[in-house]
This record gives sequence, C-alpha cells and structure tokens, in this order.
Amino acid sequence: MKSLLLVLAALVLTACTQTPPQTPDVGRADTSFRAFSPAPTPERDMDGQIRALSQSADRLVRHSTLKGAATGAAIGCGVGIVTHGAAKSCVNGALVSGIGGAIVGNIKGRQELDRRMALIAPSDVVRHLRHARAHHTEVATSLPALLTQQEERMTTAALRFAAGEITQSRHDRIRRQILSERAALAEALTISAADARRASANLSEAASRGQSGLDWHIDATGRLADDIASSRSMIRHF
Repeated sequence: MKSLLLVLAALVLTACTQTPPQTPDVGRADTSFRAFSPAPTPERDMDGQIRALSQSADRLVRHSTLKGAATGAAIGCGVGIVTHGAAKSCVNGALVSGIGGAIVGNIKGRQELDRRMALIAPSDVVRHLRHARAHHTEVATSLPALLTQQEERMTTAALRFAAGEITQSRHDRIRRQILSERAALAEALTISAADARRASANLSEAASRGQSGLDWHIDATGRLADDIASSRSMIRHF
C-alpha cells in the first residue's frame, strides 16, 4: 500500500511541477501536462481511473485474505473437511483456549465463528472484483488515446525544436515529463496486477484449506491480473 501511495503521488507531482511556456513559445499550442485543468483531459481522466483501480485491487486483496482469531482456529480444526457441528465445537474450544492466535470470550467466539465458518466471504470478493473489473475497463478504454496524445506531444516538441521555436532545454523537459508520466502509470498498473494475482492466490489457499465454491473467483481474479498486465504492456518508453 505504501508503494502504491508513492506511485499515485508521483502522478500528481508530474502535474504540479509544470512551468508555463516562455518566449519564444508564446502563441503556440502548449504541450505541457495539465492534469488539473478545469476542462477534462486524457491525463486527468486517467489519473482518476488509475486511482479507482488501485483502490479496488487493494480492497480485493484485503477481502480475500485469511485473517482473525476465528479463522486461525478454523484452519487448525479443518473447517470444510469435518462436519459443521464438529467444527463449531472444535473452534469454540480453540477460541477459548487461545489456539489460533487470540483468546476471546466464548460468546464472542461463537459469534465470530458463525461469521467466519467460511474462510473468505465470496460475496465480498465478487463485489470488489466487479469494481476492479469496471475500473480496469475504463483504463483499458482510455489508455490508447492517452498514449497517442503523448506521442503527439513528443512529435510536436521535436518539430518545434527543429524549427528553432523552443530551446533544447524546453524540448528535454517535455520529454522527461512524458517519460515520468508513463513510468508512474506503468508502476501503478504493475501494482494493481500484482494485487489481483495475490487475491487469486489467497482464494486458492482458502480452497486448499477446505472452502468450496471458489473456482470461479480464483479464475476471475487471475484473468483480471492478466488483463491489467496486458494494459501495462502497452506502455513503452521512447
């Protein structure tokens, strides 16, 4: 999560460090990145879409992770292999005696057990998976236009430099800016793909420990990871 925040911060910083074009640039189309322009721009749209995808992928990981005292006790008792009644008796005892990493009261333990007899809540996973899928669809739809625009900015900067309309420094600054934008975008997508793959691994672990009905979830999160990685592969450096 810390690395993701750094990536998103980099996307914002590239937008905040722009300088307005100096003479002799006045009168020409400004090629600087305007992520905070009042009017919608491909960069501004992509920034919001990437943030939404990153947050959804992070939630997907959290909701597919085995955690909590009752979960630990359930794993120790083999929930999903023994009968529900036998498992419940075992886990209640484990919770009271401290097995599973925590000592909880018997009443609280039973409440937790009822909620966590399934190691993972499939409905939560489906909800966050759908959100992540929708946000990735937005990213995948917007990405080609953004990359094309960046290519055009680079071409325009090169032509203006060749014509003597902008300085070498100005040309290099535009190039570095676009490279920085692409690097931040690529890293954000890499992290989201890794999150989706981690969620798929978490679900596989739950299935291996006895929870049934997760085949679709495992496959869907794996496909999401592949699709995000495919979008990442579209980004190249100059």
